[in-house]
Amino acid sequence: MRTDRLTQVDKIKEHIDIHGSISRNFALDQRITRLGAIVNKLNKRGYRLKGRFVPTEFGKDYIYRNEIPKLKHQKKLL
Repeated sequence: MRTDRLTQVDKIKEHIDIHGSISRNFALDQRITRLGAIVNKLNKRGYRLKGRFVPTEFGKDYIYRNEIPKLKHQKKLL
């Protein structure tokens, strides 16, 4: 059994901590289909993720952005 694998929640959390946001299309590329449920979990853990549609070259994408920037030392608390 591998213990170095990240859960879907961990992958999303890491991406948001690094980039400040995550798109629905990025999550789908990572084979994560329930992004809304993960966002809900993270909001309950102290994140403040707000979503909105943004135009892209192929139409629209739904982006969740963290409205509370995390400091590097806070990343380990969650």
